Amino acid sequence: MQKYIYLSLLIFFSFTGASGQTISSLVRYTIKPIPAGDRTNLEILVRYRADSSDFGKILLPTDRFGTPDIHRFVTSFEGEGGTVVKAGKKDLERLVKPANDGTATIRYVLSYDNESLKNYPYSPNTGPDYFHVAGCQWLLHIGDDKTKHKFSVEIVGAPKAWKLYSSISPKAADFGTTASYEDLSSTGIGGGAKSHSFLIKQRPVSVFVHGKFDIPDKEIAKAAERIVRSQREWFKDHTQSFFTIVIAPRGGVVAGYAPDNAFFCFTRTDVNREELNLLLAHELFHAWLPNKISIQQDKKYSDIRYEWFYEGFTDYFARKILLEAKLITPERYIELLNKDIQNIADNPHRAETYDEFMLAAKEGRFDGVYKKLSYHRGALIALNWDMRMRRGGKVDLSDFIRTLYFLLQDSGGKITEEAFFDFSRSSGVDAQADLERYTMRGEPIGILPDAPVKGFQPAEVEYPLFDAGFSLEESRKTKKISGVVENGAAYRAGLRDGMEFVSAANANRFSNSWRADQPSVVVARTGQDERRFEFFPRDSSIKLRLFSRAK
Repeated sequence: MQKYIYLSLLIFFSFTGASGQTISSLVRYTIKPIPAGDRTNLEILVRYRADSSDFGKILLPTDRFGTPDIHRFVTSFEGEGGTVVKAGKKDLERLVKPANDGTATIRYVLSYDNESLKNYPYSPNTGPDYFHVAGCQWLLHIGDDKTKHKFSVEIVGAPKAWKLYSSISPKAADFGTTASYEDLSSTGIGGGAKSHSFLIKQRPVSVFVHGKFDIPDKEIAKAAERIVRSQREWFKDHTQSFFTIVIAPRGGVVAGYAPDNAFFCFTRTDVNREELNLLLAHELFHAWLPNKISIQQDKKYSDIRYEWFYEGFTDYFARKILLEAKLITPERYIELLNKDIQNIADNPHRAETYDEFMLAAKEGRFDGVYKKLSYHRGALIALNWDMRMRRGGKVDLSDFIRTLYFLLQDSGGKITEEAFFDFSRSSGVDAQADLERYTMRGEPIGILPDAPVKGFQPAEVEYPLFDAGFSLEESRKTKKISGVVENGAAYRAGLRDGMEFVSAANANRFSNSWRADQPSVVVARTGQDERRFEFFPRDSSIKLRLFSRAK
């Protein structure tokens, strides 16, 4: 099943990694990538001066991106130059005694198996002609994770055809930095045989395509270049000193996250052009919203309160810029807006208030269905603001965002909530009122009778509402079919409570792989036999205003 995962949906798995050994000098890492059949192994040498001459505890890599027990991929771990290494009490612990001069020298090898990591989108990603790892996936825990140290990192011995990258420095092969382990945990380094580099205002941008995709590598790289150029020109912002985009294969997902100076994308190999371009355009737009346009609200509120702005407006502008760059058609642009309207109509939380969202988070019920509602709400608010501003004839929403960006350059990209409200009113919209209505009270968002693209118009249509007809998530958890609605679509197809749940396809409305034109399929076991139940999950309809070609 395909998944879309963006940075804002990413849950970093925290780990308190303070080790028993402390550092009193520069920590030097030397990394040698070694291609080996179906992967690239990393042989790493680390040197540092310990504060104590006795054994001190350090920890093997621990992945903050959700890969369980990542230390199991450490295939060797040895002391050199008089350094003694012993096993600790736990699997990921090692006891290290430095040499007589106080220097600890350790050589270890990481051998990551893509097959066993395929269900973890952000896990290490290697092949015979490339490697990519986040900081937490190769760094050792030496000393306290929150204490800043001086680091030196050198990548040596890579095949001659490879180019290297680091989100920390444009000089990926040999760089230094002062940072803590936590600072470095979400950074990324890597290299590979396929890359495309270009300059924008004399500032380097590199696109790495790892593995083999259905889309030709050159097309991926050229589309990424067009998006980067379009967005920077759109904002007239060329201050990014260097930037790296990485596209790496990962089965079943379209995922990505953006540390400083980079965007790392992990996606299934049959991803289509539009899916990939939408992900790139969305995540790269975050370089401005919220990185350079950030609303400072009262600390009593959650960040969820402004996700309609940070994520929904980003969706709206990502599509708008793709349309201007001719990377999507006007028809597809309108179809994506219609999907926002339809997604809200089908979302079971569409009328919930901010307080109800917070309660769901407190009780552990806040999932992707809750989170994506802010995206869809925000995109429709953006549409209405755009149309309202255009009616005024002076500015549109693009002018609004660009002007706001320019105004905030001297304040570090930050604006108070009251100042944001005032700025919106001066532009002909009321952000405070819309925040109260649509986020705080969960009111429905009506669409203005205007169209964002010439030749289209809104019209009222009958829309079949999604109704799974049974409790999919509960059935998956318990392995028993439950919650079947009597005389609903699933019931009419023959599904019954108590059957043994085997699998389901096209049954999760809120997965991006869901197809409205295809039936849901549930496989259940009755006795010794497996049965396949097919049905269209809809039993009622609602009138929605959707956009279509003007007649």
